[in-house]
Amino acid sequence: GWGIFFTFSLPVIFLGAVQAIKKSTYPLEWVSPERAPGVFTRITGTLGNPNLFGEYLSFLLLLALGVGLAGLNINRQKPGCRLRRWCSTGGWCLVLASLYALLLYPTFSRTSWWSAIIGLLSIVIPEKRRGWLRSGVILLLLLVLLQPLYLPAIAGQRSLSHGTLGYRLKIWAGTWDLIKKFPYSGVGSGNFSRYYPFFSNYQADHAHNLYLQIVVEKGFPGLLIFFVILNHVFSLPAGGFADRGVKAALFTQVVAGVAEFVWAAPLMLCLFWLGYGYLMEAGDG
Repeated sequence: GWGIFFTFSLPVIFLGAVQAIKKSTYPLEWVSPERAPGVFTRITGTLGNPNLFGEYLSFLLLLALGVGLAGLNINRQKPGCRLRRWCSTGGWCLVLASLYALLLYPTFSRTSWWSAIIGLLSIVIPEKRRGWLRSGVILLLLLVLLQPLYLPAIAGQRSLSHGTLGYRLKIWAGTWDLIKKFPYSGVGSGNFSRYYPFFSNYQADHAHNLYLQIVVEKGFPGLLIFFVILNHVFSLPAGGFADRGVKAALFTQVVAGVAEFVWAAPLMLCLFWLGYGYLMEAGDG
């Protein structure tokens, strides 16, 4: 099953590798002028967007790492040639994890980089010592959700008024104006682009933030339900490396959601709920 799952990613990452080798050009609006000299390309695979491709790679990276470590742990106890045991599912998954990690760099998606690093920490850190990691993520969420308290001062600084961060700050400001009009009911799924132009002069198809997007569409009750779901799934005990890998993969979406609406593409939404279902079944034994 894992082999079939990862096989489906090969055409996507193959095109990404070709783009990286050829140093494919990218639209100028994807990179701020001050960053442009150091960004030689921004690969997208077959997904058409470097941030989406980065989120996809970070999810697969942690998943393949967990499955690979689980496979090696099982095969270590089997008799036979060590190389043959390594070339089983565990070894190939680790090779794929390395490939995902290499391709993650030329996406130049900083959100995906950080989500992969924090997801990796969630695998390495023992289960009993992850309280500080969850506290850090909660702090990041609060920094975004409470940003009307400090947004005016930050947005006025020249260093943050340009580039992708400045662009997001402006979108979040307009999003908050929209939220204040519909704090409890939201505007409904898929209606962000219909309402947003009345509250901001900047064009945006979504809020570039998973949590703000949920509040816009479902209201604050919807965000509360989502937090309950997250708390439930991340509180489940991890039975082995495979479970920890799936949990870490889901964690990448939680972290990336602070700066991206990771569910803008059906692919990432599907992967999240597939991982959620997997952990629910694993928790049931």
